[in-house]
Amino acid sequence: MTQDDDQLNINFNESNPFQDALAGGKFSVVVEVAPPLEGEGDSDNMFSLEKIAEECSRHEEIVGIAVNDRIQGPTHIPAWKLAQRLSKISTKPAISHISGQGHDQESFEEEVAAASSAGINNLLLISGTLQEGEEKYFESTEQLRNCTAKHENINTGAAVNPFKYSVNSSFAQYLKMIQKISSGAKFITTQAGLDMRKYDELLRFCTHREITVPLIARLNLISHDCLPMITDLQMEPGVPLSREISSLVLRELNEAQDHSSFMNIQLRRLCLQINACALMGYSGVQIKGIKNAVELHQVMIRMRACMEEIISLEQFYQEWDALNQSVSFSPGSSIVQSLPNQDLKSSNHAQTGTYYIYKKSELRPVDESLSSDNTDDLIYADFNHPSEFEVFRTKLAKKLNLDEKDGSIARLLKKTITGISDDSPADLAKTQFTDLSACPKKLIHGCCGGTRSDDLCEDGKSSCIHLARIGMAASLNQLDLLEQPSD
Repeated sequence: MTQDDDQLNINFNESNPFQDALAGGKFSVVVEVAPPLEGEGDSDNMFSLEKIAEECSRHEEIVGIAVNDRIQGPTHIPAWKLAQRLSKISTKPAISHISGQGHDQESFEEEVAAASSAGINNLLLISGTLQEGEEKYFESTEQLRNCTAKHENINTGAAVNPFKYSVNSSFAQYLKMIQKISSGAKFITTQAGLDMRKYDELLRFCTHREITVPLIARLNLISHDCLPMITDLQMEPGVPLSREISSLVLRELNEAQDHSSFMNIQLRRLCLQINACALMGYSGVQIKGIKNAVELHQVMIRMRACMEEIISLEQFYQEWDALNQSVSFSPGSSIVQSLPNQDLKSSNHAQTGTYYIYKKSELRPVDESLSSDNTDDLIYADFNHPSEFEVFRTKLAKKLNLDEKDGSIARLLKKTITGISDDSPADLAKTQFTDLSACPKKLIHGCCGGTRSDDLCEDGKSSCIHLARIGMAASLNQLDLLEQPSD
């Protein structure tokens, strides 16, 4: 027996308590931590992480510890190493994030093999945040397909960012989520935001599409460390905040008598979110931003009290609006307010940063208020379509079967008609003859979660090419193709 065979046999028949908890239907809590920098294994930071792990062992609701990966590039100790260490201390299953940033297929497979050998059989696979100077990104869809084919014992999850506020960007996220599930994702974890209507939107979309994989809402305990991002009107990359909610949090800081007073407000905000996610129907929450064991203890105690206090979504929204002074959470709200008599069904409305797929519902959990064949709650708005000329040349390219032809003449026609360079990274017919080489991460299966609220690419330099592609797909009635990998 080879070492690889032995490695596969280590975990194949073992139970997976994290997977079992999600399948069991009991609302679950996952605590997310960040690995320290390489060489800081014995630092105060590591001591705090170990104390958090010890505190996790005292709470039945906590079903796992998640360790994120490569937040600031490949300078941290590997996520799986920390996950293994904290799992032993906490006696809780570990969920190791693997970012595609800096990886190709070979290095990704080495990372998965190392995690599996360490006993880590829960992986959250993400494409990774754009990092200046980094050229390699192993896309999450490819990661999932690779793991599904080679590691049947691993419980693989994927991410989705529901905090998008245009038609193109909203559906780009949800259609790629379906693609990820088709590629092997067994659970879905959201990005972390504050807009509860967007958390609700994801559940409603999954109900309409009869998607049944467990959904985990990622949440953030706001602290002083978050203030630079909040000042920049972001919760994290790709998750925009409205100017109103950003100003409110900054005002809470300025008016607080001390750190404890400020954190009391943020603990209340977080626990209200946890409670709402449970009432909405999420399988659980993954909480980031907890700095030490004392904060984790406070979160768990206040979470239980909040769940006893608030027993309906109607009651939650009353408390939520009171805490947040009924501010708008959508980043384009100030634009809409300056446009009187705005038609809510117009394409203009869809592009102002205020778009939601569904009308607001505060009264009942999603499984009681929606069925898969009920579309009464949909808000209809147009996709941002390409020009008629762009649609014409795409149809012409398909009619000439340029996706199936090679040679100098075919390459010249492709370049002349569609503007596509010689070496396209994906099947042209499946990508509506879109030149995906323009993506700085070279993603081919769909956009990442990092697009900005104005639908610009994560780099802020140009429009996201994948959002242009979804507009073309809508014009050609080919949106279903975005639910499958592009090659």
